[in-house]
Amino acid sequence: MTPEQADVFIAAINRLADVAQSIFVIPASDEIAAVFALGVAGPLTLFLVAHMAGSLVNFWRR
Repeated sequence: MTPEQADVFIAAINRLADVAQSIFVIPASDEIAAVFALGVAGPLTLFLVAHMAGSLVNFWRR
């Protein structure tokens, strides 16, 4: 193996190590809170708004 090939090989291994590190890094608490709000609180709010709208429609029908 030539020195140039070794340098390319080392660079590829370093890139793979960087990708692996970015996959397994623990996100900050504010990022976790944002994902929680988007994934749980958002649909829950939409459900409650739709439920109240349905309740109003049923109230006006009677």
